[in-house]
Amino acid sequence: MAYGRASVEEIFLGDVEVILATVDTASGTTRKGVIIYTRKSKDAPWMLLLYRATNSSSITFKLEGGGLVAYSKSGKKLFYVPPESVNLGFDPLEQ
Repeated sequence: MAYGRASVEEIFLGDVEVILATVDTASGTTRKGVIIYTRKSKDAPWMLLLYRATNSSSITFKLEGGGLVAYSKSGKKLFYVPPESVNLGFDPLEQ
């Protein structure tokens, strides 16, 4: 494989649109990476939420507890993104 491959899923967590991309970088070994983008509305720009390299050859996503969980091929939990972390809106109190 000369070029990497990506599989993309689009889901909604509440009113936030989420793109889940599972990427194989064509390094010669089957190791997937995960890239997650979010946006609040169709007019909003996509924002990078997470990048996670793994040693797994397969990644499965599940919605649990209102958030997003990624599991490796062996069933190990790779990460959990809580629902409050998905909304990347501007909070003036943080400034």
